[in-house]
Amino acid sequence: MNHIAAHSVGSDAPLLRGGEKSKSIARKGLLRTAPGDIQEVRRYAREVRQAIDTLEFPDVEAITRKKGAVLRAAEELIRAADQPVRIGVVGEFGAGKSLLLGALVGRADLLPVSEIPTTGNVTALKLKQSESVSSATEIGAVCLEYLDRQGVMECFEHFLETGVAKLRAAGLSNEAIQRFSNLDATAVDFHDQMIECCRMCWNETQDPALRYFLKELVDFSRTDRSFGSALYGQRVEVPHAMAHSGLQLPRLSQDIASMRFVDLTTSISHEFSASPSVDQLRESFLLIRRCEIEVTVSRHAWEMESDFVLLDFPGLGAGTSGVRDRYLCQRELHDVQTILVLLNAQRPGAGGVNEFYQMMEQEGGTEDSFLTAISRFDQLPMDEQAAAFLDGHAQPAANIADEEVLSRVPALDTLVKSACAFTKRADRIFLLSPLRSLQTVEGRADSTGSSADERWEAGQFPMEASATRWNRVSKLLGDTSILRRWLADFAHDGSLGSIRRVIESHAAEHGIRQLSRHVAELGSGLSREVENLCLLLERTQHRAAADSPREVIVQALNRLVGVFASLSHLLREEARELKVDDVCLHKLIHDRSVIEVGKWKEWTLLLNSSEEGFIAPPRSQNRSLLTGRRRDHSNMPTSSSDFESSYLASCARLGDYTIARAREALQQWMAEFAAIIEESELTRELGRSLTLAREEPSDEFAEAMEILEVALNLRNQDLTDRLLVECRESASIGEADDQEKKWRSQFPMSLGKEFAWSPELASKTQNQARHQVHLRQFNQQFVESLSRQFSEVSGRMNESAIDALIDTFLELSIEIRSLAEDRVFLSFLSGEPLESEGSADSSTASGLAHELRQIRAFDR
Repeated sequence: MNHIAAHSVGSDAPLLRGGEKSKSIARKGLLRTAPGDIQEVRRYAREVRQAIDTLEFPDVEAITRKKGAVLRAAEELIRAADQPVRIGVVGEFGAGKSLLLGALVGRADLLPVSEIPTTGNVTALKLKQSESVSSATEIGAVCLEYLDRQGVMECFEHFLETGVAKLRAAGLSNEAIQRFSNLDATAVDFHDQMIECCRMCWNETQDPALRYFLKELVDFSRTDRSFGSALYGQRVEVPHAMAHSGLQLPRLSQDIASMRFVDLTTSISHEFSASPSVDQLRESFLLIRRCEIEVTVSRHAWEMESDFVLLDFPGLGAGTSGVRDRYLCQRELHDVQTILVLLNAQRPGAGGVNEFYQMMEQEGGTEDSFLTAISRFDQLPMDEQAAAFLDGHAQPAANIADEEVLSRVPALDTLVKSACAFTKRADRIFLLSPLRSLQTVEGRADSTGSSADERWEAGQFPMEASATRWNRVSKLLGDTSILRRWLADFAHDGSLGSIRRVIESHAAEHGIRQLSRHVAELGSGLSREVENLCLLLERTQHRAAADSPREVIVQALNRLVGVFASLSHLLREEARELKVDDVCLHKLIHDRSVIEVGKWKEWTLLLNSSEEGFIAPPRSQNRSLLTGRRRDHSNMPTSSSDFESSYLASCARLGDYTIARAREALQQWMAEFAAIIEESELTRELGRSLTLAREEPSDEFAEAMEILEVALNLRNQDLTDRLLVECRESASIGEADDQEKKWRSQFPMSLGKEFAWSPELASKTQNQARHQVHLRQFNQQFVESLSRQFSEVSGRMNESAIDALIDTFLELSIEIRSLAEDRVFLSFLSGEPLESEGSADSSTASGLAHELRQIRAFDR
C-alpha cells in the first residue's frame, strides 16, 4: 500500500504521469474558466449570430463565404456552451459498465447486460432530475445518430491505418501488404478494390485476429453500400425495448477459421425505413455513431445537484469489437471532461483500459480527468491462502496494516496498483460491486427487470458473503487506513453512494473547468473569424471605392503592422515554450539525458562484475581462453572520477542536441507566425506588387524591398539562423574549453570519491546494502544533473528568443509604417504616378465592421 499510503483522502496528490499534452488555454489569453464565463462567451456568440442574420452585407462571394464561417463558428460555440458536463464510463468488456450505469440511475434494464460482449456503441445518457418526489426513474426513447459521409470516410481511413500493421504481424506476403497500403478511401471504386484485397488476404491466412479485422472491414463496407446514402447524418428515434434487441454486437454463427470469404460478402436484403425493425437496426448497426437516451432520474435513486451526460463506451477487448469501436471512442473522447475507468476484478492486471488512457492523453486530457473503480470486487479471485488469511481475521484482533492485506491477497494488490496508474487520489478510487449496488437501489436483483445472467439469481456469486467478509476485515484496519474506507463503502452499498458523490463533485469542479476552457477556446476562434470578416469588409470596400493599387498597398501595409503588433502581444502575454512537434524542449532534453547516461559503458562493466546485487572484481586473473590475452579489469569504475570522461562526452552531445532541437523549435515558431500572415491574405496583395517591382529593380528602394520580403517570409532560414545565434549568446554557449569548465563544475559527485566496492574500501568495510541500489542512485544523479543543466540552457534560449522576436517585430512595424507613408516608394511599388492620389469612401463597409466590433466580446 506504500504506493498510495502517503496520499490522504481528498488530497491533491501529484499524478503518476505528466500532462504534457494538456491544452494550454492560458496561452491564448483565456485565463478565466469559471462557469460564469461560459454564459459570457455564449452571449457573445448569440449576438454575433444575430448580427450576421440581420445586417445587410455586400453581395461579394468572399464576404459570403467568410460570413458563413463566422456563423458556423458561432453555432458550434453555442452548442458547446449549452451542453452539460460529459462523463465517460470505460473499461474492458465484462467489467460491468452497463450494470453500474443502471445502478446509478436506479434502473437495471437501462442497458443490455450479459456475460458476453453486448454494448457496441457509444451511448449518451442525458440525465435530468425528476421534478416529482414520488416518481420512478423513467427511460425515454433511444435516438440513434448515424455517421455522416465524412465520418464514414474517416472510419475507413482508420481501418486502413490499422490494417497494415495487422497484415505484417500475421506474416502476409509483401504483395498483399503493398496492395492494402495502396487502397484509397476517396477513390470511386474503393469498395470493389478493398473487397478484392480483403479476399486475397483472407485466403492467405488462418490467423484469427486478422480474420476478425478483415471481417469487420468487409461488414462495414457492406453496410455503407447498403444504407450509407440513406442514413448519412440521420437521427432516428426507436423504442427502448427495440434498441435492447437491435443494438448489440454481432455474433459469429460459426468459427472464424472455418468461414468462407464469400459468406462475408452476402448482400443485405432489407431497405431502411422511417420506422425501422429490429433486423434493420442490426443490419445498419455499424453506421451508428452514437445512441442518446433521455433518463429522468428518480429522487429516490439519486438526488442530483445538476444535470449532466453519462457516456457508456464500447468495451474494448471483445473478439467482435474492433477498429470501428476505437474510432468511435476517439471521436467522442474529444468532448469528454471526466473518465470513470472500470477495472475488472475478475482479471487483475488486464491492460485493455490503457487504450482509453492513451486516447484521452491524445485529446489533451490529464490524470486529473480520471476516476477509477475496481469493478466486480465481490468476484475477486483468491487462492486458499488468501481466503484463509482473511477468514482468520474474522474475529476481533490487533489492528492489521494495509500492506499486510495486500501482500496476502496478491490479486487485490495488483488491482490497486493498476488503479493508481490512473489516479493517485485515494478518494477517486473505489471497490465496486455493480450488482450489489443494484440490490441496494431496488431491494432485490430479480425484481429490477435486469437481463443479467441467471447465475446471479441462483446465488452462484455470493455477494452478501463477500461483503460480510470484507466488512469484518475493514474493522480490523487502523483508523488512518485508506483500505478501510474503501472496504467499508463496498460492504455498505457496493460503493454506489461514494461514486455518485465523487462523480458530482468532480463534474462540478474539474468537468466545469474543462468545459469552460473548451468554450473559451472556441470563443477565441470566433473572435478571430469576426475580425477577419471585418478586415475583409474594409478591404473590399476600399477596393470598390478607390480602385487604386496604391490604396490597396497602403491598407495592406497598415494591416501588416497590426499583425506584427498582435504577434508581439502574443509573445509578451503568453507563456510560450520552445517545442518540437508539440513536445517541450525540456522534456526532450530529459529523455535524451536518460538515453545518454544509460548507454555509458561503465554500467555494463559494473553489472557484469556483480553477483546477487554485490559488485566485486572477477575472481580469475588468468589469461582469457578465447583471446589468449591476460584479462584487464583495471577499467572497472571504482571511484567517481572514472565517470568523468563519459559525463563530459554526454555534455558535449547534449549541447549539440539542445542547439539542434532549439533550431527546429524556432523554425516551427517562424512557420506558425508566417502562416498567420498568409491567412490574412497579405502575401497575395503585397507579393504581386513585389514581383512586379523586381522586374524593374531600383537601388534606391533595395533596402525597403528587402524589409518587405523578410516581413512576408518569416520562414527565411537566415532570419532563423540569426535568431539562433542570439539565443546561443544569451544562453552563454561559448567556446568548447569554456563549456568544459562549466560542465566539470556541475559534475554531480565529489571527484575522487571511492565506491564501496573499490579495493581500498571493500576489504575494510562490510557491505550494508546491495551495490546495485547505489548504481541506480548514481544513474539518477547523472540524469538529473544533465537534464537540469541543459533545461536551464533551453530556458535561457527560450527567453532570449521571445525578447529577440518582439524586438524584431517592433523594428519591422516601425519600418513598414514608414514605408506606408513614403509616397515615392508607394508610387514605385504600385506603378502609379505620384499625381494619381486615390481616395476611398469606405463608410458602408466601415459601418458594418464597426457594428461587428461593437459587440462586446468576452474578456480576452
